[in-house]
Amino acid sequence: GRRRGWRQINIGIYCFGSCHGFSGDLEIPRFVSLGDRAFYYCRGFSNELNIGYTEYMGREVFSGCYGFKKVTNNSSWKIDLKEINPGTWISQDTGQEISELYSGIAILGGYIDEEALLKKYEKVRRGGSFTVGNDKYVIRCNYAVNFDGRKHCATGINDYTNTSEPKVKGNKVYDVFVTVTKNGEIVDPSEYILKTKDNKNASVKISDGKLMTLKAEKHPSYTLQFKNADAELKKEAKYWTFFFDIFPAKLTTDNIKVGNVKRIKNRLVKFGKAEFSPSVNGIKPKKLKYSKKEDKTDYVATLSYEDSNEVTIVGRNNYYGKVELKGITK
Repeated sequence: GRRRGWRQINIGIYCFGSCHGFSGDLEIPRFVSLGDRAFYYCRGFSNELNIGYTEYMGREVFSGCYGFKKVTNNSSWKIDLKEINPGTWISQDTGQEISELYSGIAILGGYIDEEALLKKYEKVRRGGSFTVGNDKYVIRCNYAVNFDGRKHCATGINDYTNTSEPKVKGNKVYDVFVTVTKNGEIVDPSEYILKTKDNKNASVKISDGKLMTLKAEKHPSYTLQFKNADAELKKEAKYWTFFFDIFPAKLTTDNIKVGNVKRIKNRLVKFGKAEFSPSVNGIKPKKLKYSKKEDKTDYVATLSYEDSNEVTIVGRNNYYGKVELKGITK
């Protein structure tokens, strides 16, 4: 319940409607009641909208407040992001494009620091939960892994803070660490089986710091099967699929090599050889594919201008980043 001593604040209908001259962030504290169109078409806000646990939220409260680039919703009320700004909104928790925010954080355009992206999501655990009888099962895993040409497989662990090296078997790497709990207690990995699918290619795209989901129908996922369990538990677990992401590898001058470069028309170049060397020990360089079909190619390459020896390579699909190479064309 509510703590004693708190007073509810009421911001009435159209209270600040069409007011200009605001700047910076807008923070709505806890226990505030927001009437219809309370901040309708307010101008000047330039960054973040942070909504606390509100008592009531009316219609079109923040409609037309185009300056917000980030929305944090800690209330129990749905936020229509398209009313705030008709642009593309990305959930910071899942990386998915969304139009409504029930809880969590949404970013306009999904602009995220590329270098900090994986560091952030390595610490986020993703999964789900279900209940069978009086028992609640919670499944968690690390949010994302990096594409390196291998199949990324799920493996059970019995420690939330696991920092051990992933196991490698041939072209498979077991680096999606899963924990299963029953009523808060860790379930030993020997009691269940994890099956992983669609686990080789990148599931998201990074371009200029923008994060977007690719091919949602083939998202990397795993299923959970209990070994010695009753029929009800086995049946419930069968209906659940748990997801993770594979992030594309970044192309840099240190990990890409090209050879047999020839000029072709319209500022384009053709490579007889282009290889990516993963930063993981023991993995051989991977030949990059080039195809005219955008969803089939690993990169595109162009000349900076017609008489230049500078070539720009831009990663696609399983790769991202821009590499500029000098003096390699003939």
